[in-house]
Amino acid sequence: MARGQETNQFVNSTAVKIQERHGEETGKEFYNWSGRQPTCTAVRCSELHHPTNGRIVAHSRYCGRKQTEFLCYSGYQLRGSRRITCQSDGRWSTASPTCVDPNPNVALGKPASMSSHWTTHSGPASVVVDGNRSGIFLQTNFEYGSWVKIDLLKEDTVSTVIVVNRRECCFWRINGFKVSVGNNGNKAGSNTKCGRRSIAKEGPNIIQCPKMLRGRYVFVYMPKKRWTTMALLEVE
Repeated sequence: MARGQETNQFVNSTAVKIQERHGEETGKEFYNWSGRQPTCTAVRCSELHHPTNGRIVAHSRYCGRKQTEFLCYSGYQLRGSRRITCQSDGRWSTASPTCVDPNPNVALGKPASMSSHWTTHSGPASVVVDGNRSGIFLQTNFEYGSWVKIDLLKEDTVSTVIVVNRRECCFWRINGFKVSVGNNGNKAGSNTKCGRRSIAKEGPNIIQCPKMLRGRYVFVYMPKKRWTTMALLEVE
């Protein structure tokens, strides 16, 4: 958090002049000020806060006014002006910038479902879209063609899907998994294929689609002839 910035100005910027006046009765001359003496007050702009995924890096002066500069952390892009100035009217020259992810996780917090649920060892389907790569995992029963589905709630653009496999055990169980994107919410194989992974690794498995795909549903699924279980931490 950064403190509010100040800049000084004259409340009455008109120069005070001496005005001459002649007395009518005494015949003596005397002088009087044309107005009240001006005062200087500090103008304070509102407090600034570090942006999410970024920070305030510098304070400087530009033409006598306080100026603040912002920086985003690696992997995030600045949206807005990098520098803003505290103006004489007590307002910043523009709104504070924000730091945005150029490739946001569109699956985060969206509805998720799975072909079956092995309740003894795992959490509900929603755990794969909670943003926690080290939390509880989802697990299906041992079955043929198990799947996990993410409903993006509307047709969206997908270029990359990250499947975060469990780490402590049995990550090879999802060897050969596939990813598809499309508007068919009932059959994973009916949508456009994004990619597959013959040999899955523990932790993140990054699947880069051959082109930008559009669709409402993202499926991570096993081949129909493969009898196994899926245990996933996240689908991003």
